Amino acid sequence: MFMHFRTRNIAGVLAFVLAGAIAAGAYAFTASNLRRLAPQGLS
Repeated sequence: MFMHFRTRNIAGVLAFVLAGAIAAGAYAFTASNLRRLAPQGLS
């Protein structure tokens, strides 16, 4: 019972961290593309 809870908890934390990493990567990728595509740099 405790092992199942711990495994599910670790899976949830890993999924949360993975989602955060993907979101951060997508944000950085989009920001760099916008900065490169816009000559004036939209703030």
